[in-house]
Amino acid sequence: MNKHSKASLFLMELIIALLLFAVTSAVCVRVFVATHLTNEQSKALQFATIETQNIAEQIRADAWDFQTETLCFDRNFQKTFEDNARYRIQIQKTESKGLWEITIQTTDLEKSREIYTLSFQQYEDYSAREETKK
Repeated sequence: MNKHSKASLFLMELIIALLLFAVTSAVCVRVFVATHLTNEQSKALQFATIETQNIAEQIRADAWDFQTETLCFDRNFQKTFEDNARYRIQIQKTESKGLWEITIQTTDLEKSREIYTLSFQQYEDYSAREETKK
């Protein structure tokens, strides 16, 4: 009887240790998944911020001539076509009395959410533009 009770006690201790290990493993896996998702969101935000600011600087330097333009990028942030796109940058430019309202918006198409938006105004100097066209 003494042998039987020692075996039961050992088996019970082993089951409790396995249960504790399983719970700890589940918590660790959940932390790693959350970290991975946060890392992906950070990469997307960093990409969106840098690309949007680069486009804004090019527009300010008068290097873009457009009304509306769309740029598409894949999950590795390489330019691609719309059907293969994960991220989209849409640039809209509207004019009112010589003042341009420019909005640059980056969207995650897979999650259907806006990542970053930059809006600014720029004065259109028509006299300077006419001189450079001559």
